[in-house]
Amino acid sequence: MQPQASTSESSCKPEQLKPVSFDVLELFYRFEHFIVLGHQKPDADCASSQLAMSFALHKMGKSVQTVSAGPFLRPEIQAFAHLFQNRIESASQFDEVLAVILDCNSRERTGFAEELQDLPVLVIDHHASGQADGDWFYCDVQSPSTSMLVHNILLKLPMFLFQTAPQKYAFLDSANSQHWLVNRKTANMLFLGFATDTGFFRFLKPVNAGDLLRRVSTLVDKQINLQDVYQHMNGGKLQ
Repeated sequence: MQPQASTSESSCKPEQLKPVSFDVLELFYRFEHFIVLGHQKPDADCASSQLAMSFALHKMGKSVQTVSAGPFLRPEIQAFAHLFQNRIESASQFDEVLAVILDCNSRERTGFAEELQDLPVLVIDHHASGQADGDWFYCDVQSPSTSMLVHNILLKLPMFLFQTAPQKYAFLDSANSQHWLVNRKTANMLFLGFATDTGFFRFLKPVNAGDLLRRVSTLVDKQINLQDVYQHMNGGKLQ
């Protein structure tokens, strides 16, 4: 006979990502101009989260500056360096600008603290260290990567936009609308961020691995080639 699980084990529910608040979702509807930043010396989760967020914002018709202080030292992201600006262009030409800081929780760590001091800031991060510096937050230390938090926002935004402005976003009133902001290009970036921060799944914790793998499966459904991603992470080699 197989030993039965204890009451505490059998009643334990897997943890899921923290829900995205109304206040955070509303920012993406209210603001038209965005500066998307990450930390200095970006890793793949940081860079790919920035790019995925920027791709989605462009698809929403927003104005976006994707900025990084660099340097792009890690070989798996060096090919992305040309997609980033190395300075923040004047924000005074816009009525309202939102800075979105990804994969770190302070203006200082972006390398642009002075330029950001008067701008409203949304922080999206999965790290537990340091004092958070922002006006709005979507942070969850149970997430193995910032890319998964970006993915969660992008899944929630289509329905939010439709409910907020049904005439403007009438095309989102369909069964497939949840994935409107996550096309193959965006999915590939999100998967790369997840794969690098989890050691290609090795570092997932049992408490929420099932939930995360189900989420990641929707990215793979966009025809991501897992072998290509693995080779990209390892300098073109299969190990």
